Amino acid sequence: MKAAPTGFSREHALMRALSVSNLILLTIALMLRPAGTRILPLPLSALGEWKVFALGSGVAGLIFFDLSILLSAVILFRYQSFCRNAGSVPHGRAKALLGLAGAAGYLIMIFPNDVTHPIHVAGSALAVGCTWGLMIPYTLELASSGRKGEAWRMQVLLQATVLPYAAAYLAGSPHHPVYQKIAIPGLMAAVLLSVRGGGKNGKMTGTEMRYSGNSSPGPIGSGPGSVIPLEFPENR
Repeated sequence: MKAAPTGFSREHALMRALSVSNLILLTIALMLRPAGTRILPLPLSALGEWKVFALGSGVAGLIFFDLSILLSAVILFRYQSFCRNAGSVPHGRAKALLGLAGAAGYLIMIFPNDVTHPIHVAGSALAVGCTWGLMIPYTLELASSGRKGEAWRMQVLLQATVLPYAAAYLAGSPHHPVYQKIAIPGLMAAVLLSVRGGGKNGKMTGTEMRYSGNSSPGPIGSGPGSVIPLEFPENR
């Protein structure tokens, strides 16, 4: 009998949804960019600028760009709510705080870059920074479950793609949109890697540990198919 989804898998499902939805919707938005623009030199923020209404093209791209932002905000809000209320999510308080701040960042980011540039930039920095920060507890969880190699690979991918973009943006490099096209997929791929597989090799770092067996589920804490809740003192 197939086990029902656990809180741990629900937490990871929300992170996977954040990654996959961004990758798909932003790709579609780029494909529907204003006519005559090239992908690499075009900042993603330009996809949501109101000038597309005057240009007469790129409105569909704006819709998908804003949809990716709104969906990300909803996902992170649900994520922080779960991490805050589940009671047994490892590093739950840190995840809830970063998730809530990230959701707020996405909502702020929806303000168009060409009309409210400082507000849009602040929201973008908060959203990306909080998503980047969420990788810290997941790295610790991977390492503590004996998956140090995966933790290292995820961190190398994350830092090698995001940090060059941050440096180029802060330095005012005209090539920062090119780095951005590497950083955002890298960040979302790191999110996928951080939650891939859940409890590989029978080691769970989340809310529950399930033991496989051919018999039907027994009483809690005994026999094949049983469920043993794991307590994490930092959430008390």
